Amino acid sequence: MGLITNPTHLTLNSRPWQTLEKFQQARKLFDEWRTKRQGTLKTLEDWKRWNSFRRQRELRREGKFTGTGEVVGQAKRMFLKAYANKLWGLPGGNYREVSDWLTNNGYPKSEGDIKNAKRSSIDPENLWVVGVEEIIEFQQLVVSAYPMCQAKLM
Repeated sequence: MGLITNPTHLTLNSRPWQTLEKFQQARKLFDEWRTKRQGTLKTLEDWKRWNSFRRQRELRREGKFTGTGEVVGQAKRMFLKAYANKLWGLPGGNYREVSDWLTNNGYPKSEGDIKNAKRSSIDPENLWVVGVEEIIEFQQLVVSAYPMCQAKLM
């Protein structure tokens, strides 16, 4: 399916589904998004929200996101685990500073969240394989403060 540029509303190209089963899976997922998230497809923002939801489900099915809640929350926990364990060349240690930095940038976290993330079972490496718009924004914030993580984005 391809997005067609139109200044007034969302328009799409489509191709036939390869199998009825794939169509039914996609339809079930779309219906879930539509009913549980009040999803509609009218604008480009709606399209981004739908794709983000769809990608989140794929990541959960692949086992890359195993916890509950929104993927941004899981991405924060992945970063905090890496920070607390001094992975990726991160300095670790100053929990107050990193919790204040995240909170000031719109990702509220406490020192306790970092302590809990240190011993969590979440795999921090999955932060870099996500490809969901909200996570890409978070990744860019991390790299802006911790340039040593730039190599993880490639």
